[in-house]
Amino acid sequence: MESIYENLKGSDTLVVAFQAHDNNVFGTTVEEFKGTLSSLNYDTVKINDINGNYFFNGIDETYNTPEKVLDLLSGYVSGYTKTVFIGNCAGGHAAILFGTMLNVNKVIGFNTVSYLDQTTLLLNDDGRDDQVSFLDQSNEYLNLKPYLESANYNTQIYSIVAQNAERHVKQSNNISTCPNVNIEMINSTIPQIAPYLNRQGLLISKIVEIIEN
Repeated sequence: MESIYENLKGSDTLVVAFQAHDNNVFGTTVEEFKGTLSSLNYDTVKINDINGNYFFNGIDETYNTPEKVLDLLSGYVSGYTKTVFIGNCAGGHAAILFGTMLNVNKVIGFNTVSYLDQTTLLLNDDGRDDQVSFLDQSNEYLNLKPYLESANYNTQIYSIVAQNAERHVKQSNNISTCPNVNIEMINSTIPQIAPYLNRQGLLISKIVEIIEN
């Protein structure tokens, strides 16, 4: 899997999708990506964390720190009229963190993960605390709530959540009172809201709706 894929068409709007760990809602190959976000009439970039460390160790051997990834993204967003970062699950965590740091126009998360620290995961009976044991638990950005409450940004944040998936609802509710956070609960037949919307043929239209409004 490539760490970076871009499809630049000359649009004044840039959409950057973040893929964390093994999540592949926007495709695992270039061809699959072309069938999702890259099919839109926007410039699109897909950032894959092939290290599998939720972007906290960068994305690959070249961009091996969050700071280097931030510099990479800063170069991409420069010159665009509108920039939107998108992520599913833990990719939403990266989209919010980098998006607000760069003050992009909008961030769209699906079943957004807003905390990756073991303390909050255990407190909310999330069940995934063992999956993040390798992360430095002292990292201030693991839980986005304190960061968003103190950061200065204008970014509008949208979290689309499967309303019947308790742990995903708790993850989004964690940041519900932070500035510019908008949460939309959707009645889904499965916990994974982005694949559900994709199967219903609604994923891309939902993204376009938020980008254009």
